[in-house]
Amino acid sequence: MLGADYETSQQRLLGYEGTVTVSNTGKAAASSWTVKITLRDGARVTDAEGATFQQDDRTVLFSGGSLGASDTARFTFQVSGALEAGPAACEVGGKPCS
Repeated sequence: MLGADYETSQQRLLGYEGTVTVSNTGKAAASSWTVKITLRDGARVTDAEGATFQQDDRTVLFSGGSLGASDTARFTFQVSGALEAGPAACEVGGKPCS
């Protein structure tokens, strides 16, 4: 079972850096993982490290490779055009990030 924790790691004028830690709390490896971030109006992801991403309007899907049982993966992403720090929503496997 996958879970994720979101944190705004850096805030700046009209933008921020977000950090997401994905955890595999299951007893079996996960072949891949995807975190769905919903940005606020006007915001756009400009870069990411530790994950690939695809953006469609406000919805951004971040993906990564296999994740062993009890392992974690961390990625960061840069957002510009944001009046507020942090996304409108974050989820993994249909469950909200904490």
